[in-house]
Amino acid sequence: MMIAEAVHIVPANGGWTVRGSGDDEPNSQHRIQLSAIMIGRCLAESLNCDLLIYGRDGQVRRKISSKRPTQVSSHESSS
Repeated sequence: MMIAEAVHIVPANGGWTVRGSGDDEPNSQHRIQLSAIMIGRCLAESLNCDLLIYGRDGQVRRKISSKRPTQVSSHESSS
């Protein structure tokens, strides 16, 4: 998987697919959306990116941000 801007949970083949932005192949396929969301959330957290959950109509239903704030080193913050 390339560095993803987001992890997407999208409908596919009667189930749900987890895929990263720009990935040609899905990371995993699931029968129920909740399973895909659980895997997608872990993946988004590990990649420090957003999770986008789509409905069967292809529209984004929910966006969950898993981005951690960037840390400022102590010498940069003291001016």
